[in-house]
Amino acid sequence: MHKAIFLDRDGVLIKNEKEQVHKIEDFELYPDVVNGLRDLKDYKLFVVTNQPGPAKGIYTKEQSKEFNNYMKKELYKHGIVLTDIYSCYHHPKVSDCECRKPKPGMLLQAAREYNIDLKNSWMIGDRRSDIKAGQSAGCKTILVRTGDGGEGGDTDLGAKSDFIADNLNAAANIINNSEIQVLILAGGFGKRIAALAPNLPKPMIDIKGKPLLERQVEFFKQYGFTNYVFSLHYMPDVIKNYFGDGSKLGVNIKYAVESEPLGTGGAVKFCQNLINSEDFLLISGDIALNFDVNELVGLHRKNKSVVTPIVRVTDHPQDSDLYHVDENKKVSKLFKKKEGGEKYTNIGNTGLYIINKAIFNELSEGPSSLEHDTILPMINKGLSVYVYMPKDGTFYIKDMGTPERYEKVIADYDKWKLSKR
Repeated sequence: MHKAIFLDRDGVLIKNEKEQVHKIEDFELYPDVVNGLRDLKDYKLFVVTNQPGPAKGIYTKEQSKEFNNYMKKELYKHGIVLTDIYSCYHHPKVSDCECRKPKPGMLLQAAREYNIDLKNSWMIGDRRSDIKAGQSAGCKTILVRTGDGGEGGDTDLGAKSDFIADNLNAAANIINNSEIQVLILAGGFGKRIAALAPNLPKPMIDIKGKPLLERQVEFFKQYGFTNYVFSLHYMPDVIKNYFGDGSKLGVNIKYAVESEPLGTGGAVKFCQNLINSEDFLLISGDIALNFDVNELVGLHRKNKSVVTPIVRVTDHPQDSDLYHVDENKKVSKLFKKKEGGEKYTNIGNTGLYIINKAIFNELSEGPSSLEHDTILPMINKGLSVYVYMPKDGTFYIKDMGTPERYEKVIADYDKWKLSKR
């Protein structure tokens, strides 16, 4: 079966400043549409649009079809293929058809005719009626803020989208991110901060009414990440009982429980059978964070990097592993902490990564350090390792490992440093 993206037309693809757009001279794509649709190359693309104009006597079906064919050809010039366009021409007040959104008829017809797996497909629209149609068909849904942006007289449908995006390009990022897993290492003892919560693993310490681990999931979910693996060791049942399968947060969570601490490299290797995405994010469960995840993913894939560490300029280079990079941010050397690398570089490791699954060929079973036992030999062998350095003002990361750092995280949260963007 095929995966599909169902797209409303006016307000998502086409600017609809004039109601009932049907004249070719009024055709205008939103500026983000071409890049967004190009990024959805793994999906069949369908347009599903309510067009009551013919029933209202505003324009004819032939004019509507001519407009749609023109749109199809314009997109094809940019290498974008629309599999099909479905239009409902019925009058909204006198017809009780099954095709007009919010009913799912057009989506169901496409599924029958093109063998579409609706559960792994998406509906993108600017009205709640679009969202309702997608939900009724069994699709995941994204409401875009272009066009009516969720307004337009149909907000009483009670349909809440799975995601909200600024435009189609942002929606495409959400869809592609949903294919990427997030591996969170949440197995540490947290001895330095244990006095604050002696009966909790460190990632479960409260941040403004929710555990830090939940804050992390909420942060990544905003970008579309819905598939998680939690690597656990210390008090694993506390975390498993709280999160379950993740459904209460609208995500999917799998668990790996280490019988003994395996270190960062060993933990990643231990989770190999649970990682099925081409790339995956790796973070520590005790870090408060905020950065542009889409920028990280885009850079990682552009560089075709096996590992892309997130780095920052540090004022205390002697306390971090350090990367020496060239003008393209490709790593030429990794200095271990207190190895004297501060004489050459102040680009410090944060312990956050996006990693290609090819890393599993470099990892060994048993306890190991990802940085020292895997990434360092990869760099020495000349394998592709680039760093991602977020821009100033768009990045926040703090290890919540001590009571003092915890208090700093709470203070920063009050300043909204932990919110997306």
